[in-house]
Amino acid sequence: MHEQVIEQIRHIHTTISQDLKNASVSTERVFNLHYEAFCEDTHAILDALGTFFDANNCQVNRIGTPPRQFVRRTDIRIDQELYEKMRNYVGDI
Repeated sequence: MHEQVIEQIRHIHTTISQDLKNASVSTERVFNLHYEAFCEDTHAILDALGTFFDANNCQVNRIGTPPRQFVRRTDIRIDQELYEKMRNYVGDI
């Protein structure tokens, strides 16, 4: 079961990458958002996203001011044995 979950995630990432490649989407037109970085420094990521929009001639206006950070959960909320199996299958991140 845990293998299926991991492989589905890997397949999704591979599909996205392959679709971008097949559609000849240049790297300048792709914005990779990393959840951890977004939580750590929301404003820096939004500034980078604004630069990305500007570079791609996309007019976007910010509404409101988000918090500077979002607190990420650090507690593991799934069964500990399943979590360990997943970590062992993937390898340490």
